[in-house]
Amino acid sequence: MRKEHFLYEAEELRKSLHQMIDEKIDELIMSANDTEGEAFPGTMESSFQFGTFKGKKAVGIRFPEGKEQEVSTWKEAAVVILRDCIQDTGMHQRLLELCGRVFGRTRVLLSGEPDSMDRPVQIDDGIYLETYFETDVLFRLLREKIFDFIGYDYSGIRVLYRARS
Repeated sequence: MRKEHFLYEAEELRKSLHQMIDEKIDELIMSANDTEGEAFPGTMESSFQFGTFKGKKAVGIRFPEGKEQEVSTWKEAAVVILRDCIQDTGMHQRLLELCGRVFGRTRVLLSGEPDSMDRPVQIDDGIYLETYFETDVLFRLLREKIFDFIGYDYSGIRVLYRARS
């Protein structure tokens, strides 16, 4: 009985691993097809999955309408996306309303004044973003505490990257 159970579990594990490998290979093939002939070597989904930034360097942002903007850091990528967000008048107003009211753990994330921030970056008149966070934390905070809260659709935005050399 134990042997049968062990063999069953081993076969289930084999199926699971084969499926996982097939999915990863499909992702790699699709990524290679998507970026063929482009200036940017890879595309990372903008769902900002935790840990996906490790060992990678941001090189650009591709917006849903096809516009691309070159960046050299993850912080710059976050700022470019936030500046795109404020192009919409409604989003701009919502961000202004969030200033001083949305926090990381203890620090304010958006503020109307840079004085109380460690590494503020001006997004627009009266809107500063605190950028003194690790990359994955910064993007998680942007997604959960700003974009999702104000209803900004970032699903079509692609962060373009390459492996760190």
